[in-house]
Amino acid sequence: MATFEFTSEGIKSGVGEHGFFAHGETTRFGFDDREYPGHGLPSIRSKKFEWSIHTNGEDAWNLYEEVISAYSFDPSNWPKTEREAEIKRVFVDRPRIGLFMQWKPGEVTLNYSLKDCPDFAALIMGAIAAGREINVFCQGFQFADESKPGAAVPTVSGWAERKEPLILTSHPIITVA
Repeated sequence: MATFEFTSEGIKSGVGEHGFFAHGETTRFGFDDREYPGHGLPSIRSKKFEWSIHTNGEDAWNLYEEVISAYSFDPSNWPKTEREAEIKRVFVDRPRIGLFMQWKPGEVTLNYSLKDCPDFAALIMGAIAAGREINVFCQGFQFADESKPGAAVPTVSGWAERKEPLILTSHPIITVA
C-alpha cells in the first residue's frame, strides 16, 4: 500500500454542529510508493489539493453517498460506483474513516472523519497558535489492477476517470511542521 503525504499551507478550523474540524488547501502533496513498488498510482495533475479532517465520526461511505446525491442532479453525469456491495462486504468490520476522490480533473480532495477526539483539536489549535503547519501521513492507499474492476478498491482509471471513491480505514498520522 502507498502512503499519501501532505503539508498544510494555512489551516482553517472551527467547531460546528458535528464537532471540531480543520481544513485547507495545499500545493505540497504526493504519493510515497516505496512500499508499493510495481503498482499503479494515479497521477494527480491538480496544482492544489483540498483536505479536511472532522471529528464527527461519519462513515466515509455515507459521506460519499451524500456528495453524490447533493451534486448529481442527473445520475448519468455521476453514477454511483458499481463497487458498492464489494466495498460494504470488505469493509464491514473496519471503520471507513477516509474518502479520497477526484471530483473532476484538477479537483482532488481527501476527507477524514474521526471519532470525537480532543487531542486532534488541541494539536491543530496549538499549531495555529504557534503559526506552524501540519504534516499529514495518510496510509492505506491501494488501487486494484485494471483487470479487476470489481474489487473493493478502485482501479487507477476508475478513480481518475469515473469518480470512483477510495475508502480509507487507517487513521492519519499528524505532526506539527
